[in-house]
Amino acid sequence: MKILIPVIILALSIYKVLTSFLLDEKYGVLFDMKINIWLYRGIWIIAGVSFAYNLFKIYKDKKQFGI
Repeated sequence: MKILIPVIILALSIYKVLTSFLLDEKYGVLFDMKINIWLYRGIWIIAGVSFAYNLFKIYKDKKQFGI
C-alpha cells in the first residue's frame, strides 16, 4: 500500500500531461473549474515529480536496509 498509491498517482500524472498535449486542449478542468492549460500541466507535473521522488526514497531505504 505504501508503494501502490504513489505508483497510481505517478501513472495518472503522466497520463494527464501526455493527453493534454496530444489532444491539444485549450484549458484544463481541475475540481470542476476551468484553468489555464499550462497551470493544469504544471500541477500534474509537480504531483508526478513529488511522487516519483517518494518512490525513489522508498526504494533507496529498502535497498539500504536489505529488505
